[in-house]
Amino acid sequence: IIEDGSAKLGQLVRSTTNEVLGGLGASIPVIPIKQWKTWMISESGKFRGVEPFTPANSGLPFEFIQDGRTMKRERVLNFYVLLPADIEANLAARRLISETGEMPDKLASLVPCQIGFKSTSYKAGRTLATHFAQMEDLGAKSYMRWLSLDSEIGQNDKGKFSVLKVTEGGAVRDKEQLAICERWYQILKTAAVKVDDTDIDAEAVEVSVTVPV
Repeated sequence: IIEDGSAKLGQLVRSTTNEVLGGLGASIPVIPIKQWKTWMISESGKFRGVEPFTPANSGLPFEFIQDGRTMKRERVLNFYVLLPADIEANLAARRLISETGEMPDKLASLVPCQIGFKSTSYKAGRTLATHFAQMEDLGAKSYMRWLSLDSEIGQNDKGKFSVLKVTEGGAVRDKEQLAICERWYQILKTAAVKVDDTDIDAEAVEVSVTVPV
C-alpha cells in the first residue's frame, strides 16, 4: 500500500479496501471486543506466517534459521475491534432494508477489524490489553468503553517507522451499538476466524478485516 503511493507511512489502512481510516494525528475511535497473542514470522521484512503464542513457546529466540534462511519472530498483541463508523453504516443499511426494501451497498455489512501491535507499537498494545484487565476487574465487558487509535512517525539509524498510539476514549452509551457489540462478543468467543493476510508487509500499519468461519 505504501509502495504504490496509495497511502503514507503511518496511515491506518483497511487492508481489504485500501481505505485510509486515519493516523498521523487523525485518530479513530475503536471499540475493543477480544484480544489474543501470536508470533509473527517474517523474512527480510516480508510476512511469512503466524504462529500461536503459548506459555510453552514464549521463550523462543527472535531470530532463527529455517531451510537455510534467516527468519525473524516477533510477539504481536492482537485485537478484534469494531469501528463506530462501521456500526452506524450497518445500522443505516438495516433501516433502509426495513423501511424501503431497498438493498444497500454490501460494504455496509459489518465485520470486526483486527489490529496487531508489535515492535515499537507493542507498548500501545499493552495499553489496550490493560483496558481489558481493568474492565474485567470492574465486572464490565471490554466493549463498554471505546479507545482512540492513532499513529506517529519515529526515526532511528535504520530510517523512519510508524508507531501506533492508544489513548483513553469514553463510554459507549448507544443501546443499538452496545447490542451489536454484544452480538460480536458472543460470536468471537467461540468462532474461528480467517484473517485477510494477503500481501501483508511486515513493516506496514494496516487494519485487517476478519471473517468469522
